[in-house]
Amino acid sequence: MALQTVPYDDLRPGEPLRTSTGSALIPSEVIEPHERLYRFRGSLHDLGLSDGDLLVAEPRRSAASGELVVVSAGGNFFVGHWWKKHGLKQLRFDSEIQEGKLELIAAVNAILRGTS
Repeated sequence: MALQTVPYDDLRPGEPLRTSTGSALIPSEVIEPHERLYRFRGSLHDLGLSDGDLLVAEPRRSAASGELVVVSAGGNFFVGHWWKKHGLKQLRFDSEIQEGKLELIAAVNAILRGTS
């Protein structure tokens, strides 16, 4: 199994993204050249995310309802399940709902656990 060093951004829900904060050594087959790596900070129990998990995410402008995504709202970043229906966009996480002006950033394709 080949490994590669991949830079990541720190993503703490409800805060601005901290870019280029470090790098991680991960299996080459886990990430494609066009995908981004985020180190999750905090915990979202409903989503099964813990501090230090790495999120492999594909940049996107659209997603299907139910997909795990990264969004921006007012300059702050969030992770949750995308929900879009009848013109309404929502992000759902840990029994909360984020609405308003949501910008879809990426869809999460893989989660590498316990890498803090």
